[in-house]
Amino acid sequence: MVSWTVMIWRMISQRLFAEKMGVSPVYAGKLLKGGENLTLETISKIQKTMGKNIISVTKPYAIVKSVILDPIVRFPDSAVKSVKYRESKINQDAFAVASDAA
Repeated sequence: MVSWTVMIWRMISQRLFAEKMGVSPVYAGKLLKGGENLTLETISKIQKTMGKNIISVTKPYAIVKSVILDPIVRFPDSAVKSVKYRESKINQDAFAVASDAA
C-alpha cells in the first residue's frame, strides 16, 4: 500500500499526485488506500512521480563466480587413460547396481 506516506513525503495533495501520474483522482485514491493491485507500470509511474524508489528487489541467492578454463588443455597420456578407466568403471558399477535391483 502506497498510503499517505507519499503525500507526507512530497507534501502534495491527492489531486496533484493524480495529475502528475496522469490518472484520475479517484484511481489515485484507490491506489493510495490499497484498493488496487499495482502493476509494474503503475509502480513505475508512482516512482517517477515521487522521484524515489518505492520497491527494491534483493537477490536471495549467493553470487557464484564462474571459472572459464582454456578449452585446449593438454593432459599426459597417463591422465587421459586414468579418466577413461574411471568412467568405464563407473558405468560398469552402475550397470551392476541396476541389474542387481532387477
